[in-house]
Amino acid sequence: MRVAIPSFRALALAFGILLLPALAQAQSAIAGIARDDSGGVMPGVTVEASSPALIEKSRAVVTDNQGAYRIVDLRPGTYSVSFTLEGFNTFKREGLELPSNFTATVNGELKVGSLQESITVSGSAPVVDLQSAATAQVLPRAVLDAIPTGRSIWATGQLVPGVSLSAPDVGGSRGMQQVYMAVHGSETRDNANLVDGLRMNSFDVDGSIQAYFNDLMFEEIGYQTTALPADMGGGGVRINMVPKDGGNQFRGTQIFNWQPGDLAADNLTNEIKAKGLASAQSLIVNRDVNGAFGGPVKKDALWFYSSYRIWGVDQTIPNAFYNADPTHRTYSPDLSHQVVDDNLIKSGLLRLTARKGPHKMAAYIDSIIKDRGHEGNANTLEEAYGVRLPKNYYTSSVKYTGTLSSRMLLESGLSIEQNSYSTQDPEPSLIPGSIARTEITGVAGGAPAGGIWSANATPRLNRMPNIAYSWMASASYVTGSHSFKVGTTYGWGHIKRTQSLVGDLVQRYSVGKPNSVIVYNTPTVSQVNNTYDVGVYAQDSWKLNRLTINPGIRFDAFNSLYEAQSSPAGRFVPARTFAAAPESEQPRWKNVVPRLGAVYDVFGDNKTALKASWSRYVRNYTSGLTDNYNPVILSSDTRTWSDVNGDDIAQDNEIGPSTNSNFGLKSARTMQPGLKRPNNTEMGGSLQRQIVDGMSVSLSYTRRTYDNTIATRNVAVQPMGTPNTTGYTAVQIANPADPGKTATVYNLDPALFGKVALYDYNSDVNDRLYNSWDFSFQSKLGHGTVFGGFSSSQMLLNSCDQQDPNYIAATAAENAMGGRTGLAYCDQFEYGMPYRSSFKMAGTYPLPYGVALSGSFQSNPGGGSTQNGIEQSNAIVYTLTKAQFAAVAPGKTLTQTNVSVALAQPGVEYYPRINTLDIRLSKKVSFGPRSVTLAIDAFNALNSNVVTSTTQVFGASFGRVNGILPPRIIQLGGTLNF
Repeated sequence: MRVAIPSFRALALAFGILLLPALAQAQSAIAGIARDDSGGVMPGVTVEASSPALIEKSRAVVTDNQGAYRIVDLRPGTYSVSFTLEGFNTFKREGLELPSNFTATVNGELKVGSLQESITVSGSAPVVDLQSAATAQVLPRAVLDAIPTGRSIWATGQLVPGVSLSAPDVGGSRGMQQVYMAVHGSETRDNANLVDGLRMNSFDVDGSIQAYFNDLMFEEIGYQTTALPADMGGGGVRINMVPKDGGNQFRGTQIFNWQPGDLAADNLTNEIKAKGLASAQSLIVNRDVNGAFGGPVKKDALWFYSSYRIWGVDQTIPNAFYNADPTHRTYSPDLSHQVVDDNLIKSGLLRLTARKGPHKMAAYIDSIIKDRGHEGNANTLEEAYGVRLPKNYYTSSVKYTGTLSSRMLLESGLSIEQNSYSTQDPEPSLIPGSIARTEITGVAGGAPAGGIWSANATPRLNRMPNIAYSWMASASYVTGSHSFKVGTTYGWGHIKRTQSLVGDLVQRYSVGKPNSVIVYNTPTVSQVNNTYDVGVYAQDSWKLNRLTINPGIRFDAFNSLYEAQSSPAGRFVPARTFAAAPESEQPRWKNVVPRLGAVYDVFGDNKTALKASWSRYVRNYTSGLTDNYNPVILSSDTRTWSDVNGDDIAQDNEIGPSTNSNFGLKSARTMQPGLKRPNNTEMGGSLQRQIVDGMSVSLSYTRRTYDNTIATRNVAVQPMGTPNTTGYTAVQIANPADPGKTATVYNLDPALFGKVALYDYNSDVNDRLYNSWDFSFQSKLGHGTVFGGFSSSQMLLNSCDQQDPNYIAATAAENAMGGRTGLAYCDQFEYGMPYRSSFKMAGTYPLPYGVALSGSFQSNPGGGSTQNGIEQSNAIVYTLTKAQFAAVAPGKTLTQTNVSVALAQPGVEYYPRINTLDIRLSKKVSFGPRSVTLAIDAFNALNSNVVTSTTQVFGASFGRVNGILPPRIIQLGGTLNF
């Protein structure tokens, strides 16, 4: 059945219609006070901001009865501001560089005289925002072009103080496979990717997956990290990409970057080889060709901007080789034939911007095709990699702006992010008898072991289409002292998956011996819809002398459900047909989340700001929670396997009973009636000071707490209200990693084996706390730019409320808590976790004769962060089979197929720190309006080979090195501007 659109969704749509096209988040603003030469405030002064960045060339307002004014929704660029009033001379401020997401304070002083007389003041732009409590780092086009990076939103985002990545990006080595940003304990699903203020997150993984954006599309990128405005529901990194519009002159840019593999260093030492890394990640070639051209279709009325980009990275995969065994039934790596991760992405973009009177319309589409020859992980034989077939997807938006008066601004926009996957098995998987094989330690071969997506039931030709729509509408009424905004956001979309797997199982081994099989409910055909994700909000910016307060409030409503679905029969499941999700399996959330910020001009000189904020955010969702209850979503069941006939192929009669009596028949999971939406609260304070013109420093503290955390319990084993050790017997075994100590294994009662009834509920035990101290600086001294900072943070988790006292791996819902490590170390509040620190600095400085030096230095904690923003310390996981359990616990029989326990306390041992230095030396030659810039870059210039990954499963492979930092990479580049 289909669920009717609820009344509040209709209300939100009606609200937007009543507003007419309305305001998105304003890009930037200029505000201040007009005074006479005696210091008295002056109402009625006309203040005009002019810039080539505006298609209408200028925008004017009039000061209110307090002498205050505010000009909002300004595009980044260089501005001149003039103050005029009859009977007084004209006061002008020129050369004001206005970045995105920043309110520049510009005050005017008028003296008695004629309008023809003017006083012109030039100076550096303000660097302290006295209107907003938010923290943001803006990277303008000049900085994006000058500092050596991988030219992606995460490669540049890693330069921002406080922002962490799930993996380091060295010279664009991660440009083809995404990494994920987190800040101040946030989750990656809560990040917001905005193009011109319009949301551009995908539907996949609750919005964590990002599009591949064309770098030359943007004039600048702003990364906002705290005190997000009420038009955003989540509390992650707010990335606002300001697109180029073209202009009244025809201009173009052509960029060539090339990283030849023969100029890459080798940082794989014999010492590391001895620790198990037979081959590291090494560059074959990295190429990036990016061009853009724009100008007027009709001057001052219609502009166009177009761009293309072709870029790709080919590099070897650590410890990944072709199989020397022609039967493909054993793990026999050919060390002379390493697997290459080969990629290519193509992008074609067109943007049109039109204006007539107070009305402006802008629209763009960026069509993207990605091709990947080997899709998989390290420590895998080539035959187990999928092939990403070329597939077109796109981002697109249309946006209207109406500057109806100096006080009323209206905007509306619709954005679309369509993201599809196409994968196919490589030819070796079609060999008779080929099947996915994996060691408990992670080595894989045979055939792809999962992650296969399809739009139909054709085996091994697979797609996963998903599309996300986002619409917004709001209106702002602006006076000198107030900027009041009301609005609504509305998102919807769907994801469709068809998944198949060779043989519908994966064979598992323990030191080469058959151990178990993971069977799947494939083939599956499923679809999850996000019916509505609605937000209605109001926010004000209210100036009271030297104090500005930013109160806001937001109402969020969310619903998702799975469609009626049918899937054909597989090896372990019959043909299945299921109705659409009943209401009991649909989240129907309604939340009110307030925001409050305050900024105080300490000395009244616009140079020192004391800021404080308190913000409540909801956790972003698309299909993540609904996937848990979808009976057709890909699910697995681990069963015993005894290779009786010794042919190394798991026949049906060799596979043990199911560990889930409902497997393949229905979902064994339900949700608590009235399940509440997880949310988090961010509190912060900072002191920002302008030291000299163009330079500011800031000291801040941030604290984030989480509420309504969702926990899961197997109520067939542990009824609600009973201890989560119910149904298990604690067995003490010797701790093999720490002689003299013991570890606890919880053995399931045999009578409860196979009984699964998972129940999701809001836990009052599980908790999460984040603390951070940050010091940052940014400077524009002369023609140079330097920015960076120091961050020290701590994350504490309590994950004691869990379904299995041995639990190590985490389900999708439980990943929000960063995974679980068993009851032995489930409460980090008891033993604490250390503060972990990072330092970052980046900048560019011109030298004589058109030469420029630029670069960045980063010192980050080893291991990085997970996709949920939680840095993981090293762990020792002990995985026991039935035979191993019997050996360490004589006379006892393990009920489970396998069990994993944690042997070491987290927070004690971490990977080594990751220190990277990237340097660029460039030379610019100008020919009138044209210029050519040649550059040479050195990424990881010191050729660090710090270890980034090891095997954490105790046994013969424990401590094996699986990955190190990519080596020094030399890049040759050139840019032509015309």
